[in-house]
Amino acid sequence: MVLNRDTLEGKMTDIFLEIIKDSDKVDVLIEKLIKKNLDRLFITEVIYGKKDISLLSDMELFWFAECISENIENIKYKKYFSENEINEYTKAKYKGIYPIIFENIVKIANDRYLTSMRAKEIRELFDKHILVYNTETQRELVVKERRSEIVYRVDINKKSVKEIASLLDRGLYIPDVLTFNNNSDNKSAVLEIDEYAKEIVLKSGTLDIGDGMHRIMAIRKSKNDDIVFPVEICIFDTEKMNIYIAQKDKQNKLKKDYSSAIDPLNKISEIIDSINQQSRIIRGEIGRNGQGVIDRIFFSKMLDFAFKIKTKKEGLDLEGYLINNMDYFFKENIDLIEDECGESRRLDKISICLLVGALKYFYSQQKNIEGEKVRELLCNEEIRAKININCNSITSIINEVKKAMEK
Repeated sequence: MVLNRDTLEGKMTDIFLEIIKDSDKVDVLIEKLIKKNLDRLFITEVIYGKKDISLLSDMELFWFAECISENIENIKYKKYFSENEINEYTKAKYKGIYPIIFENIVKIANDRYLTSMRAKEIRELFDKHILVYNTETQRELVVKERRSEIVYRVDINKKSVKEIASLLDRGLYIPDVLTFNNNSDNKSAVLEIDEYAKEIVLKSGTLDIGDGMHRIMAIRKSKNDDIVFPVEICIFDTEKMNIYIAQKDKQNKLKKDYSSAIDPLNKISEIIDSINQQSRIIRGEIGRNGQGVIDRIFFSKMLDFAFKIKTKKEGLDLEGYLINNMDYFFKENIDLIEDECGESRRLDKISICLLVGALKYFYSQQKNIEGEKVRELLCNEEIRAKININCNSITSIINEVKKAMEK
């Protein structure tokens, strides 16, 4: 799509909320869309807001928009699609999609099998609604009010989806296991398992997305078709799948500070990587687990609080400023990070606080740092005594630095 589909989805949702008051108009849309071999119940659920419109494939969205424009109201839908998409989707309609064969399966338990799939294959299964969102084992649908009517939306963190898609497009995402489930309570699919041929054949029905909804939504956005994901196919009942999901949720999560410091998409993390690579004085000296002269996790946290980066240009400006000014400061004050024998000396956390506060102060003044003033600040016992890294907010530390600089 050439334009953000959110806008088109919003227009269509508003029209659906109007036409559900007129059963004749609803019937017209249903009968027209059935000709594309779409399921009647599926069409009805989309129109009445029971199925999240964001789960439609681009082609299905085109069909719904085309049908609305031709029979209800012209919403100028073609501007959202490329010429190639318009030509392809106008002529297309669903053909038989079964059987679907999962190859090279490995049995790991009586009700669990492993295989692998390319991103393109996963996207196609999702867009054809073979992979579905089950609210009994996934997050509940979010209930939203639009034009005084209730609509249902899948609980998706769009920021997370965007970040995963970016990693996929940059070739930085390390594929992890997606879990699909043939719910044995409602027999949502007819599977034929051939362990000798190492195949699972899906003859009809759907598979629930047990774990991986955000990654699948990112796969839909990404242009990386060839990345291969490990896939687990389970045959769990609802209770067992819920236990499985709860078990995954209990796995230890990284602390936010640590996660941000190592995340390649985090702007501060990118800046620290550049300092480590380009600095003449402290190259490679911002590290984790006691390595280097500056603690990466704590330094990242302080920078993140002090400098709120919104654009790529702001990030590049700050990156250049920090490299140049930290090089200048540590070249003149090398004894702060090296002992008499030339061995590395690690900056304590209070010194990191004061250094970041000073960098913030001079950066906001659009000036290079004044080395002597900053050294006096880092060595001032009276000021250091006022800093409690566990209690003081970053703002209060920066204000303390500002007072000292302006004396």
